[in-house]
Amino acid sequence: CTTGSIRLVNGSHDWEGRVEVCHSGSWGTVCADYWGYLDAAVVCRQLGWGTSGTYRSSAYFGQGTGSILLSDVQCTGTEQFLTNCTHLSNRNCRHSEDAGVTCHVCSSGALRLVGGSNSSEGRVELCLNGRWGTVCDDSWDNTDAGVVCRQLGLGTRTAFGSAHFAQESGALVMDNVRCDGTESHLTNCTHLTVDKCFPPTDAGVRCA
Repeated sequence: CTTGSIRLVNGSHDWEGRVEVCHSGSWGTVCADYWGYLDAAVVCRQLGWGTSGTYRSSAYFGQGTGSILLSDVQCTGTEQFLTNCTHLSNRNCRHSEDAGVTCHVCSSGALRLVGGSNSSEGRVELCLNGRWGTVCDDSWDNTDAGVVCRQLGLGTRTAFGSAHFAQESGALVMDNVRCDGTESHLTNCTHLTVDKCFPPTDAGVRCA
């Protein structure tokens, strides 16, 4: 493993578990002294599981083994990596105090608009398996945009392509979307889930 990387272990889902940190090629745990919501948020963001989470203490996901690498972790919530947070090396913790998190992930099929000047416009992002991804603008038109706006409870629509609302570097989850205009959810439209988007440009909409 790479020093500074983290993982979640022993949870029921990929987005929850005991927090483990890599140091010098070995995994170790985190002591839950001072462990809180801001620390959980940094963990979830670093792993790509949203921007918030519920913190768990007292070895909620079972006791780890090996070294306890971090204790007294105190994040501000803005750090990119957990190891950037103020912390101490383990002093007197036991594995019965191992820290964990449950990240607050999005619901599959949910939509959001990102990068617009207001909440009614932006790059279309779709939640799939707990993570947000973008939609390719191949064949993207006003009919497709209309389904997006309807799903979001918004009115009149205009479609945008060519990353009009800025290109996202994350995963692309839909391509060649072809709606007939009657669908209640974008995922009901004919589409590909294989990324054949070239050049990779994200779809956007402006609703009213």
